[in-house]
Amino acid sequence: MSATEFESVVAEGHRVEGNFVGEGRLLVLGELNGQISAHDLRIVGRVHGHVSLEGSLTIEASGLLEAETEAQHVLVRGRCIGNIRAHSVTLEPGARVRGDIQAATLAIAEGAHVLGAVEVGEGEAQHTEVPNPPSTPPPPRERQMLRLRR
Repeated sequence: MSATEFESVVAEGHRVEGNFVGEGRLLVLGELNGQISAHDLRIVGRVHGHVSLEGSLTIEASGLLEAETEAQHVLVRGRCIGNIRAHSVTLEPGARVRGDIQAATLAIAEGAHVLGAVEVGEGEAQHTEVPNPPSTPPPPRERQMLRLRR
């Protein structure tokens, strides 16, 4: 991975506060706090906020993402705290996800961990509004920790 492959780079040792909007590829070696809208994002450092991508998100082994995320493809090698919504999600060995995952396809390698609800399938999630909600709330969604062992 070379920084020259990316149109925008947050260098190691630097912190950016605020929103980032771009159409190219963003590499975060340092820290970025805010809303991110780009085509692709690779995180080696830390990102906190909200991520909306047209393309791919890669969280490297040293990377930490604390955000609600929407992307076409998500590859996690590091840590992600927050919900992921994508067409495809791949969790490699050592990946740690704490949040819900919604994807058409999901691949979880041995040694990856997920703590959250997982929804996998071709259909989009259906959200409906209830005009008069029931007087008693529905039970909370069950959460499970998926741990793959040899």
